[in-house]
Amino acid sequence: MKLVFATEDKVTINRMTGRSPLFAFYTIENGEVKDIEYVENNHSHDHSHDHDDENGHGHSHKAIINEIVKRDALFITRHLGKHFKEGVIELGVNFKMTQEENIEKAIKLFS
Repeated sequence: MKLVFATEDKVTINRMTGRSPLFAFYTIENGEVKDIEYVENNHSHDHSHDHDDENGHGHSHKAIINEIVKRDALFITRHLGKHFKEGVIELGVNFKMTQEENIEKAIKLFS
């Protein structure tokens, strides 16, 4: 099983998902962490808009969302902003919401 979390300190789940500088991909086997891979969220540094809505606003988080899809990971998040949520739904990402802030505790809840 793979779980993914938005983080900036590798310990807590970021509330601002789309602006999180890192996404941590955990491989879990038999309840144990077997591997952790950190993927940089390039969108967190460049908030240029890849597409606009009818009001001239837009965001694209597709690069990091595609990384989640590619790894077939369950995305655990504390919050999804409008644009990030639209991308997650559009690309069919399996996600769960949590109030837990600590990644290790969240792993125990979802693995």
